[in-house]
Amino acid sequence: MVNIFRQLFLEGGADRMDPIEAVALYYQYKDLAPIGTDGDRMLRRLADRLIAFDLLAPAGELLQHQVDYRLREPVARARIATDLAIVYLMDRRYEDATNLLRETRVAGLPQELVNERYLLQARAMVELGRHDQALELVEDNHTDAADRLRADVAWDLQDWPTAGRSLEVILGQRHQERRALSDSEQSDLIRAAIAYSLSGDVVSAIRLGERYGEAMAVTEQAAAFEVLTANDAMPGDVRLADMTGRIASIDTLDAFMEPFRARFNSNNDGS
Repeated sequence: MVNIFRQLFLEGGADRMDPIEAVALYYQYKDLAPIGTDGDRMLRRLADRLIAFDLLAPAGELLQHQVDYRLREPVARARIATDLAIVYLMDRRYEDATNLLRETRVAGLPQELVNERYLLQARAMVELGRHDQALELVEDNHTDAADRLRADVAWDLQDWPTAGRSLEVILGQRHQERRALSDSEQSDLIRAAIAYSLSGDVVSAIRLGERYGEAMAVTEQAAAFEVLTANDAMPGDVRLADMTGRIASIDTLDAFMEPFRARFNSNNDGS
C-alpha cells in the first residue's frame, strides 16, 4: 500500500485522475504518506495540479496544512507560505495574503525570497487601495514584476504620464523583436497608448504607434491601437473616451500573477 501510495502521489500515477478525486484519495489514506521531504513533495504535487485547474480553495488548504503542521524549518515554511500567499492573491483573498506573509516573516531568509514576499504583499496592498504602502514596499525593487506593479498603481490613481512611461518600460525593446505580441503585451500597449492620449502626450502616443503599429496591425486590437496612436487623438475624442472606459475595466491582477501561476504549472516534478 505504501508503494502504491508513493507511485500515485510522488511518481505521477495520480496525474491521470480528476484532481479533486486525487485529493480525496490522498486524505483517505494520508497515514501512508512518508514523513519528511517526500511527504512534502506529495502535497506540493497535488497543490500544483489543483492550481493548474484553477481549484484554488482546495490547493490553499493543502498548502496551509504544510505551513501549519508539516514544516518546522523556518526557511522551508516561509517558502511554502509564499506559495500560499500567491494562491490567496489569485483567489482574491487579499487580507489573508497580507496576514499570512506577516505571520511567517522570519530573519535569515534569502534576499530573493524576501523581495518576492515584499512584492506579493505590495500587490495585496494595491488591491486593498493602500497604494502608498505598496510603493514603499517595492521602492528598491527593479524587477519586471515591480515595474508592472508601479504601472498598475499609476493606472489606478489615473496618473496618466507615469502610467504610460511605466508600461512602456515593461515592454522595453520589444519593438525590435519580430515574434508575435502576446495578449499581455497587446494589453500593455493599449493601456500605454490610452495613458499617453489622456495625458495629452501626443508625441509619445505617435512614437508608440511607429514602433508597434506593424505588430499590432495583425491583432484584434489593431483598430483601437490605430485610433489611440493617431496624431489627432485627443482627450476629448469620443472614440478615445469609449475605449478608455472599456480598457479601464480590465483586471490588471491577472497579468501581474501570470508568471507566478506559471511556476505551479511547471512544477510537475514536485520540486
